[in-house]
Amino acid sequence: MRVIGIAVLAVFGALADTPRDLNNRGIELYRNGRYAEAEKSFRTALEGWEAEGAKRDRALTLTNLAVLCRTTGRFDDAEHLLQESLRDLEAVDGPESIAVARTLDAMAELYRQRGRQDDAKTAASRALSIAERTAGPDSRDAATGAQVLATVLLDAREYDTAAALFRRALEIRQRESGPDDASAVNTLTSLAALEVARGRYEDAEAAARRALEIARKSLGGGHPTTASCLNNLAQALRFQKRYLEAEELYRRAIEVWEGALGRDHPDVARGLMNLAAFYHERGRETGAETLYARAHGIFERALGPRHPLSLETADWLAEVYRAEGRYTESEKLQRKTLEGMERALAPSDPRLQLALAHYSQLLVETRRPNEAAKVRARIEAAGTVQGFGPQ
Repeated sequence: MRVIGIAVLAVFGALADTPRDLNNRGIELYRNGRYAEAEKSFRTALEGWEAEGAKRDRALTLTNLAVLCRTTGRFDDAEHLLQESLRDLEAVDGPESIAVARTLDAMAELYRQRGRQDDAKTAASRALSIAERTAGPDSRDAATGAQVLATVLLDAREYDTAAALFRRALEIRQRESGPDDASAVNTLTSLAALEVARGRYEDAEAAARRALEIARKSLGGGHPTTASCLNNLAQALRFQKRYLEAEELYRRAIEVWEGALGRDHPDVARGLMNLAAFYHERGRETGAETLYARAHGIFERALGPRHPLSLETADWLAEVYRAEGRYTESEKLQRKTLEGMERALAPSDPRLQLALAHYSQLLVETRRPNEAAKVRARIEAAGTVQGFGPQ
């Protein structure tokens, strides 16, 4: 699971009800999945900054609000907010400031989620260059920039370059904070995801186990980050066909997320998706259906029905219906899902292409070869579809 959270652009302060306090409170609410409350806190902070004429601080809060909008699937709003924040930060701090680099990192993640790979790569590359020049090539900000760019390149299947950047980020963090510092965990989990993507499952297992070891030592067994490590280790074992171990770890990850964040947090839903994908691959369709349905409900309530994760879980639920021979239900849900994906995602986005592949299979099984051929032509025009399902 690869997650880049809210921008680290907190404006620190101590007085209650100041814009600083409201901004920081919004970050905490965001991290706990309380998105509506977080948005209200950010927007109230913005009003305060405007009243004070604090242009730079307002821009930092704009970036945080943009990350929240991105998380909840309001990509246009997020892009407009980030553009405004970037413009103001460049005017106040200059184009080479660390705040500009961090906002560009947030833009890169937005573009990555929208399937705009070229824009994502441009923003991430600029962010890393600024961090290297301003903070230094071995700085924590350079490590963050390297990791964001690596994540973009991972999605673009530029695996060797992504691996080198992840390893660079890891070296910087370990050199700065020590080999057992929690700052290394996210980079190690990203490396594990990369190794899974390129089929190097033993390497993925080694990275995931090291991340889990550090997380347990520095954060504790009940921390959400520890759950992410358990999940990634399960992924690595799943593709080595070590099914009993993988299932136990998936279940443990979900338990930790539920205990730390509550049963309706989106991270719980991501864990449910992975366990559902595991069941679907194993032909355990009843279990997969239950898990996908629950994950879909969580995403819709937390992020809205048009969010890519809501659409992705709907696609997989429709695929389970197809595998169960429930063709009418599958097609109804699949058509609705494809309409939503075509509005939300770029034509070449792998999630849309995979949904089209699922729909093509449904058409084949319901003896409509001509329609299936048209769908396959769309897929071939956009490039081949690869992947292991949700991660």
